[in-house]
Amino acid sequence: MLFGKKDIFAKIDSLAEKGHLGKLIDIAQTNGDENARIAAYKAIGNLHAKEAVDSLLAVFRTDETTEVKLAAAEALSRIATRAEFDAMFHAADNESDEQVAKALRDAAVEAKERQKY
Repeated sequence: MLFGKKDIFAKIDSLAEKGHLGKLIDIAQTNGDENARIAAYKAIGNLHAKEAVDSLLAVFRTDETTEVKLAAAEALSRIATRAEFDAMFHAADNESDEQVAKALRDAAVEAKERQKY
């Protein structure tokens, strides 16, 4: 379903309020508007949904937009735990954008410091 520019942001807000993680991930991965993808990744991070970690890690292989990757790294910093530490550092090591690589490393350090497994 296609949404107008204003409508997509209202839809993201509504989905986040309702906790519809799968639909937020779909928007984040497929919407052509990078600002919509950024908003969706921020909403995912705010949900603290551990189920989103694999989708967030995939961003660094599939999206070329620095700002989108930074939003995904921020979401990871809110969600990921020690279990994802190695995967996050691996993604950082393979990232060509140093700003994104640094954000991933920072998120990995935050994840490692969490007490959850």
